[in-house]
Amino acid sequence: MRQLDDLQRANLAEIESLNQRGGRTLSIVDLIADGTLTVEMGGYLLAKMADGASVLTVAGPGGTGKSTLLANLLGFLPPGERITSTASPEVISCGLRQTSPACYLAHEIGSGHWYGYIWGRQVAEFFSLAERGHRLAAAIHADTLDELTRSLYDPPLNVSEQALRAIELICFMVMHKGTGGVKRRVSEIHALVGDEYCLAYSWNATSDRFTEADLDAALFAGGRQLLPAAVEFVQQLVTDNVCDFAACRRAVLDWYTTHH
Repeated sequence: MRQLDDLQRANLAEIESLNQRGGRTLSIVDLIADGTLTVEMGGYLLAKMADGASVLTVAGPGGTGKSTLLANLLGFLPPGERITSTASPEVISCGLRQTSPACYLAHEIGSGHWYGYIWGRQVAEFFSLAERGHRLAAAIHADTLDELTRSLYDPPLNVSEQALRAIELICFMVMHKGTGGVKRRVSEIHALVGDEYCLAYSWNATSDRFTEADLDAALFAGGRQLLPAAVEFVQQLVTDNVCDFAACRRAVLDWYTTHH
């Protein structure tokens, strides 16, 4: 398995800075083992990220797992793509002048004064980075797609509907408390198809099962070609019990050498 070069070590540090609760960063294998999502969903997300998707991870309450899911999506990035966290307004301004594509990461679209948080005018500027060819990745609090769009469109964020369409993948998470304890689940995955968001996966709280929609419609042509290999790869990670996040990242980079 390959060693991480300087770019990938820097990217891994940015990804692991999303972990604000201590302990090791959970890998996609950990999430599948916990029932947060399935192997097939992991393969679908890998295919989407390989196909260039920008992404939002969304949940209402804190501690649901949206930052952990975002970390794993960033772990699916292709080689050569640099992650740049929005540590200051100047980072976004600089990105708007850059012509070399990168992945711009907002740890959260929220009003706190923490590393990588953006709010107010910075949010609309962040979304405009997509016009310069950059990929976007962010977490945000909301319970539904309607609530998410209202919070982005309305003041003080004022993101335009057209700007939001730069996001091809929106993943919702829930934290469900029952007799068996706390379950964290990817409750819905929405993919941009044309000008509309279509449901690719949904979770049923009663049966604790996931339902798959028409994935052909929810993938670009490149993603459709990659999906079987991506699912097979994620299944191999699970079979080999590759729980270490850095090891998963190295395996992803190896996968790209033959599948992209």
